[in-house]
Amino acid sequence: MVHAARKKRPLSHKLIIFFLTPILIATNLLGTVPDNPFSTGLRQYMALMLPAEFAGWLNRELMGFSLPTLPPVLASAANLSASPSAVTLIPRTSTVTLTPTLTLTPTVTFTPTLTSTPTVTPTPTLTPNPAGIWLFSWQYNIQFNTIWKDTIEITQRGNDFVVTSISDNYLGDLPVIEQSWDGNSLDFTYRNWATGAVVHIRTVGIDTQGQLWVNVLSEWVGLPTTSLPPAK
Repeated sequence: MVHAARKKRPLSHKLIIFFLTPILIATNLLGTVPDNPFSTGLRQYMALMLPAEFAGWLNRELMGFSLPTLPPVLASAANLSASPSAVTLIPRTSTVTLTPTLTLTPTVTFTPTLTSTPTVTPTPTLTPNPAGIWLFSWQYNIQFNTIWKDTIEITQRGNDFVVTSISDNYLGDLPVIEQSWDGNSLDFTYRNWATGAVVHIRTVGIDTQGQLWVNVLSEWVGLPTTSLPPAK
């Protein structure tokens, strides 16, 4: 059985059907189905979508046939937003905020620490006259732990000063090897025969406390510059 080919409708017929269909639905099927919520919603949607001049012309034509008309645009917008069947399109807004938080805070602190080591130095006010009897308590080195207590007697002869005697509590009298006075200081040496050490001393002067400051130029466990108290 051969079916006859369906006749193709012209474009004008399609356009008439396309425009008449929503009008029929919006007018409650030409008033046959009154109070139809679907037709009410379609009228509101058409009032929003159609141009205002065309919607006014369409309303005048519908009024001529005593059919439901399209609502005003403002009322349609309010009713459409309140209608449960209305579709609400909410534009999606994406906000990207970039806040740089890089902070460079240099915290390098250099605190120099200087620690000075106090040294014993003679009193600024010194009298170069070394006359007197002085006690020199000394230790030769760490291998000899004996503390030698030498009593040194210095006397004045004219304008010069000389060592007249040196004695030790253990060794007795110790002979002076050599000595000299240069007008400001007395330089002399003597021998400790128990250790074999030669003691070399140069006088600096007497301070206000009555002590004789000397430079010890030979080996010993002590400071190069020290003071000798008067012997009792």
